[in-house]
Amino acid sequence: MWIASPGGLKKFNTSNFTSETFNENSTGKYFIGNSYFSSISIDGKNNLWAGSLKKGVFKINLSNYLIEHFPIVNIPDSSKEFNEIKRICADSKGFIWAGTQYTGLIRINATDNYTHAVRTSLQSKYALASDYISALYESKNGILWVGTYNSGVDRTNIEGSRFLISHLQALTAPALT
Repeated sequence: MWIASPGGLKKFNTSNFTSETFNENSTGKYFIGNSYFSSISIDGKNNLWAGSLKKGVFKINLSNYLIEHFPIVNIPDSSKEFNEIKRICADSKGFIWAGTQYTGLIRINATDNYTHAVRTSLQSKYALASDYISALYESKNGILWVGTYNSGVDRTNIEGSRFLISHLQALTAPALT
């Protein structure tokens, strides 16, 4: 079992109740160039993807513990804010989605490490409702749902290239009875 925390990534062995910590203070295979992690996701190729609040995305191959760092720097207009990852999700198509605190959503192609930013835009009905991503979830039918802070929920189409804005209304007490 893996846990993302402000002290690093923790791997717990539930059989013998031991743990290993991966962070910037560790040595050997446990060293990872960051300590503050916000979320994790495991893809279909046995890789753990971890979003950090300062240094982008890290990938750990769970077979050999090889660690790769993905600073989000090759996106036009990128800045340190692109590296503040709040949520991460490995989808069924092989993409890694990283939701940032201020600058929208980053899609990483795990095959060639190509990154693409999806941002808020007043000119497009296919843009995110907000650049502050608070939740990511892929449904069984391959739709990526994106929770935004104070701006509702967005969802991708099946191809994952356009966003259809879906605002969910809160239920009121009479609607629950």
